[in-house]
Amino acid sequence: MFPPNVTQRQYWTGVLVVTVVFVLGVLGLYLLTDRELPQSLMVANVSALPHGTTAVASTHAILRTRGSAIDAEIPLPPPGQAIELRVLPEFTAWPHYRVRLFRMTADDQLRPIAEVGGLTTDDDSFLTVYVDAAHLRPGAYRLTVVGDIDTDAVDKENAFILRLRPALTDPSAASR
Repeated sequence: MFPPNVTQRQYWTGVLVVTVVFVLGVLGLYLLTDRELPQSLMVANVSALPHGTTAVASTHAILRTRGSAIDAEIPLPPPGQAIELRVLPEFTAWPHYRVRLFRMTADDQLRPIAEVGGLTTDDDSFLTVYVDAAHLRPGAYRLTVVGDIDTDAVDKENAFILRLRPALTDPSAASR
């Protein structure tokens, strides 16, 4: 029943080791992969933010900047508040745009965080989206504007680098 020169105890020890390694590997993959966040993390209308998000903490215009690797530095508000992002696309996509948000890892890989489509520009040519800050953490993010699936601009993209930082709780701390 057992291979030659293998005792029953050695056999079951081997089976146990293989099982533990397999379970730990599956658990590790589960914990290391970014699980999908709620669909309402980024929305086109502030009223569509999740229940419990009470206010827009700040508004930021996102547009191409020259001479800086970071297009916008944004303080993270406390949970329960949202960030309004007004993005200026550099191309025309008729009738709709799509905005995507990615978290940048230490090795510059992009982890998708949120996406919203069907967007049209405001009268001032900006796209407006609202991001629920409860699911964000300090670090680098990449925000992209692309032509939506139903446009003639599906192959066009503008990318902006955002740095989210902890908000200062003591306003005088910035001058220290």
